[in-house]
Amino acid sequence: MRIKLTVWTVLALFCGSFAYATPILYTFSNNSGFTLGGVSYPGTYLYDPGPRLTLTLYAYTDNVVTSGDFYTDTPGSQFIANRSAVGVVSYGGLTLATITDPVEFVIDTQGDTSYLVDGANQNIYISADTRSYDGVSNFGPSNTLVYPTPLGFNTSIGELNITDSRSESYFEASLSDSAPVPEPASIIFLGTGALGLLGVFRRRLSVT
Repeated sequence: MRIKLTVWTVLALFCGSFAYATPILYTFSNNSGFTLGGVSYPGTYLYDPGPRLTLTLYAYTDNVVTSGDFYTDTPGSQFIANRSAVGVVSYGGLTLATITDPVEFVIDTQGDTSYLVDGANQNIYISADTRSYDGVSNFGPSNTLVYPTPLGFNTSIGELNITDSRSESYFEASLSDSAPVPEPASIIFLGTGALGLLGVFRRRLSVT
């Protein structure tokens, strides 16, 4: 009986343990003009303190992979990618929309350059000089280049299109100060751990 009780306890402690993913924010800020849902937003000029377009990617460090291909996770070492992120569009500090397309952050380790990519249309929108950035730590600010494209991100209020390319653009990456969120697999483990604890208590009750 004691052996069975020990097994149940070990199972509960092991399966109930959490694996946490560290939140990370990839932020592209630039003063280019753009349209969002058919509404035009003017860009600003060099050193102009006016409102700026900001694209923020909310992601997790455990989703970063090393790849030999820009658009896929084919094994290799030239690219580092985080292909699982939620994109948010802001202007002058005000959140306007959420990007509904897949959003990817890709680093070319040979060119020391990172890119913001639309995973659906496979368009590169912004590139940044990242100087061998690893994708999982704090970085920035670094100068960026903006690429106007005919196809934009699909958002919660319509399509986002960058309409011109201007200087004074930046890329930054920062580990989030918010509490880590359990991975989906961890939630399953927690449930299994809870069942294990339930088994322990039921065993004890049956003994008494």
